[in-house]
Amino acid sequence: LGSDQWKLSDAKVKDYAMLADLDFEHPVLAPFARAGLRDFTKVRFWKARNVEIPTTEKDSVSIIAGFDSGTPAIFEKPIGEGSAVVFLSGWEPGESQFALSSKFVPILYSIFENAGYTSRSAPTAYVGSAKYRNQDGVEVRATKPGFYQTKSEDGNRTATIAVNLYPTEGQTAAVDPEMVLSEFGVMLASGEVPEDSQPTDEASQRRFESLEKENRQKLWKWLVLVVLVVLVAETWLAGRRKVVPSTESAAA
Repeated sequence: LGSDQWKLSDAKVKDYAMLADLDFEHPVLAPFARAGLRDFTKVRFWKARNVEIPTTEKDSVSIIAGFDSGTPAIFEKPIGEGSAVVFLSGWEPGESQFALSSKFVPILYSIFENAGYTSRSAPTAYVGSAKYRNQDGVEVRATKPGFYQTKSEDGNRTATIAVNLYPTEGQTAAVDPEMVLSEFGVMLASGEVPEDSQPTDEASQRRFESLEKENRQKLWKWLVLVVLVVLVAETWLAGRRKVVPSTESAAA
């Protein structure tokens, strides 16, 4: 840590120690801030160390987590352009259960991401939507695929980005325009699917069958509508007939 004023000593641990006072606002523990991930009670430490932070260094030290005894467990100390993350216990089985915990690997990834390294791939940039800063620092939109040099907002750093065509532009398989356009509610002038354009692949076959089924359902709808109109008309005509009472009914 660049100073000989730091002092370490073995802590007296009775049975085991646990983490406490975790700072979930710190970038290292920020991914664990949700309710289902905040529980570190299953991580037990058999051995630990006490550290005496020099008075001149206390303002620059960030306590990420502490032990239930009140002493620091994990802290961060800036050094130059980087920082040191210090664990005051080991993660081998003789020291703790940390390496066996589900929190171990995510914390290591979080430390590396906080330092500027990540395992996540950058989002793919596509023609027409990708933007970059040219040599003059002006943000422009990429209109062709290729590699582009972009500058940071302050102009001190440059990076290379790859701009690609949209994947749909590389689909060269033959398609039936009737089926493709029908998904967007567009019908061709003929309104019928030619017999020689029957789909061959399974996905297109399913779409074709769905289209035929939908057309048959439309026909049934019209038939049901006609039947309902006939019933309504018949009921209306029957209601207009004059009922002539019989002689017995009149006498009664």
